[in-house]
Amino acid sequence: MRLIAVVLGTKTDRIRFNESEKLLTWGFRFYETVTPIKPDATFITQRGVVWRQQRSEARRG
Repeated sequence: MRLIAVVLGTKTDRIRFNESEKLLTWGFRFYETVTPIKPDATFITQRGVVWRQQRSEARRG
């Protein structure tokens, strides 16, 4: 994971550093890895003509 913080418009370098630190801390604290769909799971089933197939359904995903 790579996080980049950009803080503009601060009066001093120290304030900019502190605000960047807050942003990065928040990013690392709330980062989570998710798997939106499991491998080999059917995402959507579409009915209709499936070209050159013997079935009328196609697994998509």
